[in-house]
Amino acid sequence: MGKQTLLGIVGAAVLCIIAWRTPVDGVMIAGMALLLVLVIAGLNFRFADKHPVEAMMEGTEMLALQHQAYAAKTITPPKTSEVIPNPQGNPPENEPTEGPDT
Repeated sequence: MGKQTLLGIVGAAVLCIIAWRTPVDGVMIAGMALLLVLVIAGLNFRFADKHPVEAMMEGTEMLALQHQAYAAKTITPPKTSEVIPNPQGNPPENEPTEGPDT
């Protein structure tokens, strides 16, 4: 959400500068800037209301939170997915051997 908000602020600032530099009445452009700010604020509020954790964290912070949640002893770890074989390679080993890698 932080990047969306910055994008909205920059967009509104650009529209305000255009309205200020326009020789004719810039009320329409100023109205567009206000509308842009209100739409972005509304969408950000709606997203933050539905997804509060995702709204506060970005990328790696969200991954770290998920890793910590899976590492907690009270939560069961996710089920392992089945191994998909490589068509050009050797068939996968379900149980790796105990010996050294070759």
